[in-house]
Amino acid sequence: MPEESGSVEERIAKYLKLMNLKFKWDEKEGVFLIPYEISGRKHMIVIFVTNNWVWMRCGIIMKDEIPKRKESELYKMLLQANHDYPEFVFDMDKEGNIGTSQEIYVDALNFDVFEEEFFAIPFAVKFFWEKIAPTLGKREPERTDWIYT
Repeated sequence: MPEESGSVEERIAKYLKLMNLKFKWDEKEGVFLIPYEISGRKHMIVIFVTNNWVWMRCGIIMKDEIPKRKESELYKMLLQANHDYPEFVFDMDKEGNIGTSQEIYVDALNFDVFEEEFFAIPFAVKFFWEKIAPTLGKREPERTDWIYT
């Protein structure tokens, strides 16, 4: 397959346009911000490049929104989903917020790989809201469109 021209960021912008996704390039942070509605909630998918990897991340639920009595059950369900479903990668940042992510090695980056990895993000988030969140027995989160990096 011929190598694509342009910087990695230019290629990502091209792919996002091909997928008809609205996005913003945040020059200061060096990230793409893609607002995305999933299961009736607004989320922000963040894409950035570092150390020869394209990272795609999306926050799902903030630590302070997780009921303490359900925390261990939640982590078990997330690990089980990681095991049972291809492309599901639920993870946690250093503050304890829950999100999902996908990574692509820059040398493997092409449109087909990018599209497949990108759409794994909303699929995992949808699974969380439809299958996992109801077991937490909690109200709607206050905010779902925060930046998860």
